[in-house]
Amino acid sequence: MTKAHGIVPIFTPEQLAGIAAFAPHGHVTYQGGHLLTAVEVFPIFWGSAWPTYTDMTLNINQFFNYILTSPLMDLLSEYSVPGQIIGRGRLKGSVIIRTPEPGHPTGSGREINDSEIQQALRTWIANGTIPQPNGNTLYFVYLDSGVTSVFEGIRSCQLPNGFCGYHSNTDNNIFYGVIPSIQCKGCTKDTLLTLQAYTKISSHELCEAITDPIVSQGWCDLTVAKEEIGDFCNTDFQHMAGCTIQSVWSNRANACLIRRPPPVGSLFYAFQTTPNNGFGDWSMLGDAVGLGQIAAISTYNSSIEIFALDTNVGQALTIFQNAPNGDFEGWVSIAYMDRLGQIAVGKNADGCLEVFAIDNTFGSVSHTVQPTPSSFFGDWRTLVDAIGGPGQGLGQIAVISPYSGGLQIFAVDTFGQAWTSWKTGPTSDYQYWLGLGAPSPGLCEIAVARNSDDRLEVFAIDADAGNLWHTAQFNRDSGFPPWTPLVSQEDVGGLRQIAVINTYSGGLQIFAVDTVGQAWTIWKTSSTSDYQYWLGLGAPPAGLDQIAVGKNADGRLEVFAVDRGKDGFVWHTAQPTTSSGFPAWSSVGDLGDWVR
Repeated sequence: MTKAHGIVPIFTPEQLAGIAAFAPHGHVTYQGGHLLTAVEVFPIFWGSAWPTYTDMTLNINQFFNYILTSPLMDLLSEYSVPGQIIGRGRLKGSVIIRTPEPGHPTGSGREINDSEIQQALRTWIANGTIPQPNGNTLYFVYLDSGVTSVFEGIRSCQLPNGFCGYHSNTDNNIFYGVIPSIQCKGCTKDTLLTLQAYTKISSHELCEAITDPIVSQGWCDLTVAKEEIGDFCNTDFQHMAGCTIQSVWSNRANACLIRRPPPVGSLFYAFQTTPNNGFGDWSMLGDAVGLGQIAAISTYNSSIEIFALDTNVGQALTIFQNAPNGDFEGWVSIAYMDRLGQIAVGKNADGCLEVFAIDNTFGSVSHTVQPTPSSFFGDWRTLVDAIGGPGQGLGQIAVISPYSGGLQIFAVDTFGQAWTSWKTGPTSDYQYWLGLGAPSPGLCEIAVARNSDDRLEVFAIDADAGNLWHTAQFNRDSGFPPWTPLVSQEDVGGLRQIAVINTYSGGLQIFAVDTVGQAWTIWKTSSTSDYQYWLGLGAPPAGLDQIAVGKNADGRLEVFAVDRGKDGFVWHTAQPTTSSGFPAWSSVGDLGDWVR
């Protein structure tokens, strides 16, 4: 049987069994017809049972209230044509119609065909039960339980060729969607709750009715099937702001999406609404694009400020919250200096932030500092006299606040040698660059942490086997002894990136990712104790590419990592208690909304 045009097909037996791969493909072409440029949705809940489902009708209305002004509508703007620019819509109202019951009785319940729905719409428009159509009006008819819908000879919820909903039109300007009772496996796939199934199917028909309201006269493909933008993506449902919605086809991205893909190098963030709670979905932070490496810090008033490098010209940018837990302001540049290649930030004891960056020309470190904790940054200055001296040719830096209240910088140069420079107070000058040497054949990554007794401890990965080395001050005023390897690393593959943090017990804990994408950790229980063994933390299926760690207010550590898959999803694992191990990795928010 040929698939009817304009329907949401039920899941096939293969899809229900989970053996049909999701492989979207297609392209839609404009056929010259009408588009709904500012859709006005009016749900009609038809049948005597609907008054008993007040929560469901309320939730469906709330879904439309959100989705009609969401990024899903912005995505559809790519299907605008001259004189018909698709924008956001609105919910125009809704109504519950108890009588007459929809359709006509059958031996097993009730049945309604499309011509009966069209006639009902004409009657309700004529007697004022529903608003007059205006060229953007889209009626959604939700049928009562026990009512089977019949469209072009096909029955709802019937395997193998049934449907879960459809959209159509009559009298040129009456556009409508029909959502029958969908409590069947072919429409819920045994994974969707009833509300989720309703919103998934409604979003499918909403987007197709906007872009192809008179079926096959708007945007559809050129095959006999006349597929619309929801049909290519029928098995791909995602989540946006708590709503289950179906993705739709984007010609521009050649993919199934629920929002426009961001420009390359955009910054995203996800946050907990309360401590110990889960993370929300990812959101794009500001409108800067082409960003590379970032650094973040808590400011003097506990708000967050983020620093980033523009990869186009190597200029430093910043964005900050207007108050703790507040909104972020727009991106602004930090003074002016281009050709910067790496950025780091520290906080002086007086609350003033100080930003450091390596320039790509000489490999020297430049810095800029706030005159006061709430002021903007001054001009960039080279950190001591690096030209021709030990501070030149640097490739990676790390910054920490020592006990004295100043800042200390550690760096690795292009020969794999480690260096440090420091100031003894927030407003004092930096000292000379001091060489810390390196094991053979040199170092390639450096990190630093402060023990609970104020001694600094520096960690670095060697450039040969990817082993981890460290050197720690004897006391908080001393220099650093030669580098030593960090316990036996026989069972650990070559490490390539590390993160270090203070634990609740006063010791330090190191987290690392190896060359095959597995995560590892090692720790000491106090500032003076020995390090324990390396413990594997595993990884999600795609493996891990970059790792970071933070400490919750209750002392529990939480580790974050980016996977090595093509979409670069973020994962995390958190200790249940301060002295426990780490559970399996789980994804943070829903970044898939943006990257698909």
